[in-house]
Amino acid sequence: MISPDLTLDGIAVRRTTVGRDDAPRVVLVHGAMDTGGSFSRLVASLTDVDTITYDRRGYGDSHLDGRMPNRIAEHADDLLSILDGRPSVVMAHSLGGLVALAAAQRDPSVFRGLVAYETPMPWLPWWPPVGLPADVNDIPQVTAAATRFLRAHMGDERWAALTDTQRDGLLTCGPAWATELSDAQNRGPVFEFAQIAVPVLAVHGSLTDDRHVNGARVLARSVPNGRLATIEGAGHIGHRRQPAELASLIVEQIAATANPQERA
Repeated sequence: MISPDLTLDGIAVRRTTVGRDDAPRVVLVHGAMDTGGSFSRLVASLTDVDTITYDRRGYGDSHLDGRMPNRIAEHADDLLSILDGRPSVVMAHSLGGLVALAAAQRDPSVFRGLVAYETPMPWLPWWPPVGLPADVNDIPQVTAAATRFLRAHMGDERWAALTDTQRDGLLTCGPAWATELSDAQNRGPVFEFAQIAVPVLAVHGSLTDDRHVNGARVLARSVPNGRLATIEGAGHIGHRRQPAELASLIVEQIAATANPQERA
């Protein structure tokens, strides 16, 4: 059952429930230049769990409304508010993984486990730098940098095929993208590997680029309770293209982190 959209302190949230009081809950955290809607196929593949998706502040329907864009720590605040004290498995895509890891370090009690799909590590010296604007508060600079970023990731042909309205919609996320990525790239680690007390399953696709493969491997071996998994045939948007395979890994993480009563 899909619940009507909710707004929690300006954050657009959607809940899907399976109608069982004992159903485990999965909270999905999207990456940069994205929205919670990108998880629609993944939610449809998670048939026996309750799910929450949301648009991180500055993306989609979670408008800034005059607020400054969030740094990673503030996105972590929002995630902890959405978790609302209920232990859940969190699945985070790309930069959303930094948000989830920062939140898990702060309050591990609300994380049964974490599935991190291709979390970037932009503060590490081997991670290729992203072309960010010199001033993340300068809107023309941000728009130009966001355009370059989107064209590089989408390809010129897909970018050219977008309507002006679609392009403008993507570029409205530019300030959120520039602020959070600058925070991660230029201000040092947003979490400490050794202080992540929750079980982490780091996932990458077999067709992704070397930086994301290496990032997943670093995460899996550097946190105290980390594991690594690969989805064959997947690239960076595995949550869209291989949702069933990713859903299986999430269910596996739910089972691995179940308490004895749940396993019985």
